[in-house]
Parts: sequence; structure tokens; C-alpha cells
Amino acid sequence: FSTLLVLLTLAIEKQLPRRQFDVKDAFLYTPLKEILYIKTPEGSKRKAPFLRLKKSLYGLKQAPANWFEMLTSWLKEINYTKSASDPCLFSHQDGDSFVFFHVDDLIVAGKVDGFQEMFLSRFPNSSAHDPDTLLGMKLNQTADTVTLSQPKLIRKGLELKRNYLFLEILSRALNSKKQKNISLSSTEAELNALSDGAQESQWITYLIEELWKEKLDPAEFNIDNQGLLEKIKNFGSNSKTKHIDIKMKWLCELKNSDQINLKLIPSEEMVADALTKASNADSLKRLQAIFFLVLFSPT
Repeated sequence: FSTLLVLLTLAIEKQLPRRQFDVKDAFLYTPLKEILYIKTPEGSKRKAPFLRLKKSLYGLKQAPANWFEMLTSWLKEINYTKSASDPCLFSHQDGDSFVFFHVDDLIVAGKVDGFQEMFLSRFPNSSAHDPDTLLGMKLNQTADTVTLSQPKLIRKGLELKRNYLFLEILSRALNSKKQKNISLSSTEAELNALSDGAQESQWITYLIEELWKEKLDPAEFNIDNQGLLEKIKNFGSNSKTKHIDIKMKWLCELKNSDQINLKLIPSEEMVADALTKASNADSLKRLQAIFFLVLFSPT
């Protein structure tokens, strides 16, 4: 998901044409490496009770891997190189075209006409069109914007996500889930969230630097826990903190090596507090202004 958003941002910034490709019955293009037999389907004119399977039939556990290997091998044949950040992202050796795929759906940015000719020749049972739906999201695009929406999930009651990583003006990564471990304090809970965010930030930084060929400034993390900030600045292991020792030392290393910056946000500036705590009129107005909300009172 994050790779797709970064690629779309790159395409908008560089004004690259975008096109989507859908491969019908993609797995059936790939030959099987193993010797497998299936029962002859009822109604077949074949008299033999079994047939040798030559293609990666849907339902075989190796079918997705075979399709991935075939597609990536073909992309390499036409001078595309696999990204070091994401195995599903490829860039042309000239640096002017990019391909991102999820199973049998592909998004191409750059020289789409030349790619389309080669792709439809290699996979004739395919379609090419303007990007509309990928990874369960609806895409609406103009020359300088791409809007993503999830109408099906919204109808089911999509919950507001509360953890975001921003690049320019668009959210690049988001995550909302229960912690896998039990936290003994609010500081430890904030530590877990910061650690997860730092990991995601490191990967996205690597991806952006690979695509843009530019060195990024350290990622800035806004936190609202004074205790966590003090521990990262002056961490000393003791009996109460040794169970979080590795995470804390790793974050201290990132901070001391200028890979991340930490900024304490006062409670009065925390937008999310209006959603999680008792709110007054001022906090609701800030929330309204930042997220373009309309306050509604039922009659």
C-alpha cells in the first residue's frame, strides 16, 4: 500500500502518464515445474482417468509463486530492474518508467504506450485502461492529483485511522491495531508505537531515496509523552526498564545518529485529543479546521 502511494506521488510530481493492466487467468500462463495429475473432468471426451497438468491451475499453492517468477523474469527481459525496497516495484534502466504490481494487477507510470504494446503481446488475454481500482481502493486521477477512496469499507463503517506518516500533503502510511504485548505504563505503550513508526519510516525513506535519487532529511516524529522523550534522551537500563531495553536503545541510536528527530507536542495542540478525551469548544474547532469537518447537531 505504501509503495503504491509513493509511486503515485512520484508520477504526479514528474507528470508521468499512468496506466493500469489487468491479466485475466494470470496463473494459467505459467508452466508447472512439478509433475502433477488431475482427475479427468466429467463430460470430457478423454477416456483416460487422469490428465497431466501443464499449467499452474488456480488453487495450487505454488501457482502465485510461479506467476511472480514468470512476471518478474519478463520485466527483467525488457530492461526493468527490481527495487531493493519492494520486490513488486520495478524501474526501467533509463529511470523514466516504473511498474508496481499486486498479483495480476499492474500500475505503470512513464512510457505507458510502449509498455502496453509489449505487455499485450506477451499476455494477450489482458486489458489496459486508466487506473481505477487497486488493492481494494478506488482511484480517481487528474493531471496533478490522485484521490483514493474505499466506498465499500465506508459503507461497512470504516473506522478513523489514527497513526499517519506524511509525505508532502498526503498520508503515506497508516496503521491502527492492538498491541501484541502488554504495556506496563503509558510511556511503554508510546514506546511501542514510536518503534513501529520508526521502522516504517526507515523503509519508506529508503524507498523514496531510491526513486527520487535524493537524500532526505531525518524523519520527524511528534510525540505527546514527556517521559518517553526524557528516557530516549537520557536512557539508563534498570530493573524497571530492562524488558524494553533493546527497543529503547535502538531508538536512542536513531536519535543520536540524526536518523530521526523527536518533537514534543503540548496537549493543547494535539488534534487527536478531541477524538479520545473530553473536549471543549476550542479543541473541537481545531479538529474541524484541520480535517475540514462540519459540526452537525441532530434536530
